[in-house]
Amino acid sequence: MLRSILVILTLLSVPSILTTYSNELSINSRKFTIDIASSHLEKAMGLMYVENIPENYGLLFVYKKPQEVGIWMKNTLISLDILWFDKSNRIVHIETNTLPNSTQIMRPKKKVNYVLEVISGTVKKYNIKVGDIIKLTELE
Repeated sequence: MLRSILVILTLLSVPSILTTYSNELSINSRKFTIDIASSHLEKAMGLMYVENIPENYGLLFVYKKPQEVGIWMKNTLISLDILWFDKSNRIVHIETNTLPNSTQIMRPKKKVNYVLEVISGTVKKYNIKVGDIIKLTELE
């Protein structure tokens, strides 16, 4: 019962995540409008059940302390590129063209402070690679 209530509440929160573009970041001079997943619920939800996202949109997961962060695609309907970066804003791991609804857990070998989910094809289109620096505007 509690699980059902949690799923309903998280589903109701998805539109608000995707309609409140409030921050920006850039990678290799390419700007992205982002929303921030900072609560446990927002991080657990990610982009689950979302059918499409704009090309230069991203969902940024923020962790106050460096930690191991695994991501899966369960209930995620679209393919994503996922970037993990450390406290110095350097990309340490990238997964591209993820398989929707997969339960395979993807994780870097290093601890990270941030994870960014963007639409599949973004990494290739903008030549993003491990070692690139992400420039964040002040996070709200």
